[in-house]
Amino acid sequence: MATILVVDDEEDVRSFVRGTLDGRGYRVLDTRDPQHALRIASQQPIHLLLTDVVMALIKGTELARRLQALSLSTKVLLMSAYTLSDVAASAYDFIAKPFTADALTERVRQVLRQPSPFARRGPRGVHPMARTGRGSRKIRPRRPAPVSGAGETRSDSHIPATFSG
Repeated sequence: MATILVVDDEEDVRSFVRGTLDGRGYRVLDTRDPQHALRIASQQPIHLLLTDVVMALIKGTELARRLQALSLSTKVLLMSAYTLSDVAASAYDFIAKPFTADALTERVRQVLRQPSPFARRGPRGVHPMARTGRGSRKIRPRRPAPVSGAGETRSDSHIPATFSG
């Protein structure tokens, strides 16, 4: 079960979001105070920060930046009734207010399904299923066969510029 931290200075928005997401099986924590949100995030894992962009104390984009400094794996979904340049420049996911319960739920699911940009990844070029481990074997890439033909030796590594045929 994912834990979602909702930060908005409007009680009616927090109440709607809390009721919607709680009813869909998420664990929802909410606050109107961004500083309180940071304290909450420092004490327990937060899977998604759902925050308003325009708040009296700090912008939602700044709250997201600070919270992700505490927890790299926390995903962010910004919400606002305004289309702001801050949102576009932040590269965070966004949902416009007002939204329906279904639209909110779908957007939250989309963001939570995204891989974290900080998730641990395997070595480049190695398929995750090819990693070594119990009951698996390491798959190594094939090496190209040496080229041999008329007039070529193993030390020849150039490609002729023209072909005669």
